[in-house]
Amino acid sequence: MLFAGGLLVAVLSVSLFRYLSLRPVIWQSAPTNALVLVAHPDDCVVLAGEYALWVLDHGMKVEIVYFTSGAGDPASPRAKTREGEAVAAWGSVGVPGTNLHFLGYGQSPMNGTCVVSASDLDVATAKIIDIVLTAEPGTAVLVPAAGEIHADHRMIRRIGIKAISDSGRSDLLVLEAPEYNPTLSLVRSPGKVAKYFLKALPLVWRLGGDMSNVAFPGFIRGSRAYIVCGEAINSRKKAMLRHFVSENGEKLVRHFGFQNQFRPIAFPISTDDEQFGHCYPRFGKYRFGLGVIGLWSGLYLFAIGLCWQIPGQLAAVIPGSKLILPVCGILTAFLAVASIRARRSAESRLLYAAGIVGMIGGLIASFG
Repeated sequence: MLFAGGLLVAVLSVSLFRYLSLRPVIWQSAPTNALVLVAHPDDCVVLAGEYALWVLDHGMKVEIVYFTSGAGDPASPRAKTREGEAVAAWGSVGVPGTNLHFLGYGQSPMNGTCVVSASDLDVATAKIIDIVLTAEPGTAVLVPAAGEIHADHRMIRRIGIKAISDSGRSDLLVLEAPEYNPTLSLVRSPGKVAKYFLKALPLVWRLGGDMSNVAFPGFIRGSRAYIVCGEAINSRKKAMLRHFVSENGEKLVRHFGFQNQFRPIAFPISTDDEQFGHCYPRFGKYRFGLGVIGLWSGLYLFAIGLCWQIPGQLAAVIPGSKLILPVCGILTAFLAVASIRARRSAESRLLYAAGIVGMIGGLIASFG
C-alpha cells in the first residue's frame, strides 16, 4: 500500500507540474476577421463561439462554412431545421445569413467513417479555397483540433487545411480548437479526467452530482493554448447554443458550454501531428494518457494491498474466530458480483478484481 500511495502522489505531482507549465493564457493579439470551418450546424458555436463573439465585439466580420447540414439526408426536414437554427443563432448576435456557407453534404455516423465521396470532397475543397481567397488579409481561420471523435470533424479539418495550403495564402492566422475527443489526460484535460474517475470508481460516483456538466475536452498534444477573457462572453456563447432546439439546446450547454481554448497551427503539418501516437493507448472507448495509466495502476495496487490486510486485521481483532473465513468469503463474493454488473466499465471491473486478488492473497498469507 505504501508503494501504491507513493505512485499516486508521484503521478499527481508530475501531472500538476506539467499542467501548470501548459496552463492557457489570455490571447493578447488584436482580433481580426474570423472564418470558422466546422462539420455540423451546432459545431460553429461549440468550436468558436466565444472567439467569434470577441471578434464581433471589436466590429470585425465572422463567416462560417458548414461541411454538412447535420443530417444523413441533406434535403431532409431535419437538415433544413438545423441550418435554420444556425442562421438564428448567428442572427441573434448580428451575423447575417449571407455570411453562412452550407456545403450541403450528408452527415456521417458518429462512430463510422466519412460518407462523403472522394469526388465530393474535391468539390468541397475547391469551394473552401474560393472562400479562403476572398478572406481579408490576416483573417483567423478556425478548424477542429486533431484527434476528434467524429469523422466529419476530422474531415473538415483535413480538407480545410488542404484548402488553405492550396490557396497559397500565407497571411492567414490558422487556429485549432477541440470539440470532443476520446483522450483522458491529467495534463491537458484534468476536469474531464476528474469526471471520468467520479463515474468509474465504486460508490464515489454517488458523491459527484451531475456528471453531465461541461468539461474542457483538451488537446491531444502540443504547446500552450489560449483563451478569450470574459465570463460574459461565455454566457453569450451558451445563449447561442440554446438556439439549437433540435439538438436539445440545454443539453448542448451542459456538454459543450465550456470556455474553449485555441492555438495557432504551424505549417507544414506532418502526418504525425494528426495521430494519437503511443502517448494515448486505447482502453475501451477512451485513450489514456500516461498520467491516467499511472493513476489506475496505483489504484489497483492500493486495492490489492487494502484487501490483503483485511483477513489479517480480522484475525488480530478476533483471534481464533471461525467467522473470519466466512466473512472474507462473503466479501469476496460481493466484490465478484459487483464486478460483473452490466453498467460497470472494464476499468472498474478490474478494480474489483484487484480487490478479490488481494482478499485471496491475504487469506493465504494469514491462514495458508
